[in-house]
Amino acid sequence: PPVPPTNPGGVVPSGTYVILYPEDSSKAALQYGQGEYDVPTSRYSKFDLPSGWSVKTYYNSDFTNNERCWNTSVPKLADHEEWASRLESLRVFNYNAC
Repeated sequence: PPVPPTNPGGVVPSGTYVILYPEDSSKAALQYGQGEYDVPTSRYSKFDLPSGWSVKTYYNSDFTNNERCWNTSVPKLADHEEWASRLESLRVFNYNAC
């Protein structure tokens, strides 16, 4: 499961987690360390990656359907196909797996 926010509303130290931000600003950002995760159903606005890390995202919760690998932060997921609304699982790497 995702690591609960340690500093809600604040900045997480660089190099610690991938941070996924919901479009609904009343919801807390989700933080993920290295590993595999199902993502709560929601719409997401952006994500931040620590330098040198990467994340593979999937449309389905079983790590299938439309895999995409990212090795930089994405300031606006809506600019990338349907990722803002279709993201259901991810794999986080503390190195560039792309």
